[in-house]
Amino acid sequence: MIVALATLLFVQQDTGEQYYKFKAGCAWTYKLLERGTEKKLVMSVTKVDGDKVWVDSKEYVDDREDKVEKFTWSVDKQIVQWSKEVEDGKYEPMFHIYKAGTKKGDTWPGAPEGSSPFKLTATHSGTEEVKVLAGTYKDVVVVKLGAEAGMDEVPKISITFYLAPKVGVIKLVVDMGDDKNSLELQEFKEGK
Repeated sequence: MIVALATLLFVQQDTGEQYYKFKAGCAWTYKLLERGTEKKLVMSVTKVDGDKVWVDSKEYVDDREDKVEKFTWSVDKQIVQWSKEVEDGKYEPMFHIYKAGTKKGDTWPGAPEGSSPFKLTATHSGTEEVKVLAGTYKDVVVVKLGAEAGMDEVPKISITFYLAPKVGVIKLVVDMGDDKNSLELQEFKEGK
């Protein structure tokens, strides 16, 4: 009985890996709507080393490659961090998209200190069933990032991540007042 209970507790421990740690070869195809233009975005895992995952991101307009970027996903102090390559091989953290062990209403810094011109706060907004082009996902964690209230110079901005276990980001909505951009999963392929 004690062994069964200990095993159950170990299995249920939330490390955040269910939202970012994927095998090399995993690929996501998204419908990207950016400033009124529809694009295709393909992200693929190129390398995994311990708790760090390297991802290539390619945007296409009318089946023509438009933009290529590189990212890493990793965990630092229980926070799933999304970093972007800024120079050849140098990555800087952009967002803290999830904190392991959190529940609805919990908050944490939405970006590392100094990585944004204003302070972002991330809030666990609960779980939902979410339908996207790729299908319907249950137990999707909704995380909202927003600029700290009371900062006059901060533009109205909110970023909402929809995270499905074992799939990762299935939807992303960026609201900057008059400008709204979105990302919606069309297809997910597991790596081998």
